[in-house]
Amino acid sequence: MSSFPVAIGREHHAFRKWSIDRGVQINGIEAGVMPGQGMGIYATRDIEENEVVLQVPLSAMLTIDSMPKDFVAKFAADAPVQGIMAAYLMIASEKYSQSTSAPGDDDLGEIENEYDIRPWLDVLPSKQDIKRSLPLVWPDKFKKWIQIDMNDSAVNQHEETGNSDSSRANKRRKVSGGADYGDVLLTPCLSGLWNTLPNAAKGPSYDRSKHQHILSRQENRLLRTWDFVSAALPDADWDTFLYYWLIINTRCFYYDGSMAGEGDPRSQGKSLDDNDSIAMMPFADYFNHTNKPGCKAQFDGQQYTFLTTKKHVKGEEIFVSYGQHPNDFLWAEYGFFLDENDSDTLYLDDIILNDLTSADLEELQGWQYLGNYQLFAGEVCYRTEMAACLKHMPRDDWRAYVYGESTQSVDDEKTARIIKEWICKYLEECEAALKALASQDSNDDPSQTDDNVDYREALCVKRWRQIRDLCKRTLDAYIQ
Repeated sequence: MSSFPVAIGREHHAFRKWSIDRGVQINGIEAGVMPGQGMGIYATRDIEENEVVLQVPLSAMLTIDSMPKDFVAKFAADAPVQGIMAAYLMIASEKYSQSTSAPGDDDLGEIENEYDIRPWLDVLPSKQDIKRSLPLVWPDKFKKWIQIDMNDSAVNQHEETGNSDSSRANKRRKVSGGADYGDVLLTPCLSGLWNTLPNAAKGPSYDRSKHQHILSRQENRLLRTWDFVSAALPDADWDTFLYYWLIINTRCFYYDGSMAGEGDPRSQGKSLDDNDSIAMMPFADYFNHTNKPGCKAQFDGQQYTFLTTKKHVKGEEIFVSYGQHPNDFLWAEYGFFLDENDSDTLYLDDIILNDLTSADLEELQGWQYLGNYQLFAGEVCYRTEMAACLKHMPRDDWRAYVYGESTQSVDDEKTARIIKEWICKYLEECEAALKALASQDSNDDPSQTDDNVDYREALCVKRWRQIRDLCKRTLDAYIQ
């Protein structure tokens, strides 16, 4: 471990041995810590391209198919896999904290002693780490309408009252539509709220991209899952369940049970929930993400293989890719975002919908051009350009343009000017949010340490500055 600036703890060495005992093959890599960063995977020697550095067999993974059948049977057939897995870890951790032996079969079902997962649980990020990085569980001043608090006993519907009602209303106290939201500190993609625009939906409804209103989507998924878990396990503790749900959300891998010949329909792509095709993999969950990874993961039905795609020198961190995602999505799902992200995207939907007439919106919907207006570094998407054209073109000419029959009345300068106005509106929001963050009192939430509050505010400032730079680069491209 001398290659790494900071040595890992004893529990990580125990977990490494535990993983190897279960068939995980580790070749030329090790888990380590860099100053100012979390755990990661590093090369212990020079590694060539196309080297297998890690293999995780199916038998070592935690999946819906590997959990005890009698435990899974406690849940409804359409219960989300992530919730069942979180409940499994929750009960396992409670059993392990009460006994030095493997858990019995009262809650978890029959578990062979060799599948004692205590070493794995011992190396997971702490509850404090989760609270610090994931906006979903931040204090109310950041979230506004999302009221999930890991320290709020009021969200646990079973506490003292004995109320077994699993209604998600017990855990959510949304701000009414006409309320004053105050300063909005998180980005619109995360919160769905603005400082400089009306926070009310306008025009026809449509299916927003999964990269918009991310936290409300995440909250709905979490609370729906809790409904299933609390119904199956009436004594389940909300705080502990929330922690393990977030752990799985940040550390799981894609798993296709049909490739493995396993039985649960939810692992075979037959579920309506895309999040059901997941697995937890020991040691592999140390890998960090980049958009330009040096390692790729492959699943053949029997094992996951991690193969390098470039050379690495001794001591260099080896990254994988979690997928090509914008920074706001990474932030909400994993608790971090990248300094440089070629996939970073902003959505102009709220700005554009507020700028168009009701007739314009109905026209766009009729032609399937309503919504999902994206801004990248230096350009906007074709849908945005079509919306801008509609704003200045006669309706019949615009329809002919959509058909590809005519470019009459198409005016690139007018289109560019409209798009620039929309980008400038986003820049106004950047400045408003940064001003609001600068005026925050770090001591206005006595339940939080100054370090945590400052860290969260610093993350918000960093992200808003990224957005400002992204807007300015795109604006410059339209000015030239």
